[in-house]
Amino acid sequence: MVPIVGGMQKGAKLCVIFTTFFMQEPRYILTMSDILATFGAFMAVLIAIEIFYNIVLYLRDDVIHVKIVMATALMAIARKVIILDFSTIGPDYVYAIALVVLSMSAGFWIVHRFNKEDRSTSYFSRKRRRQAGTES
Repeated sequence: MVPIVGGMQKGAKLCVIFTTFFMQEPRYILTMSDILATFGAFMAVLIAIEIFYNIVLYLRDDVIHVKIVMATALMAIARKVIILDFSTIGPDYVYAIALVVLSMSAGFWIVHRFNKEDRSTSYFSRKRRRQAGTES
């Protein structure tokens, strides 16, 4: 089999999951675990696309964009939380994931808050400049 690029391989996996679910008897009935598996596969595709975007930006600008990398990490953590089976893990694992989510969220907020480039190009800055008449 020819290896497929990351996101396409995940997309193919998602198609296989859908086909398998819809061809089993009884047809077109998904359980909660089936829905979570499908959503987890969909999130994996989105994460693969984000990682590809990170690589493209790095190769184009030769700079690591911390905000985008942190957003990708937050999406990966959100996927982990969504597909987590709480019946098989202990409370210490849940506390550890909660700590990771909080610390990544705080880090993302700090990077977003103190990034000078984003302030000048954000929607609200453009709106204020437009209202002041300095931007067309």
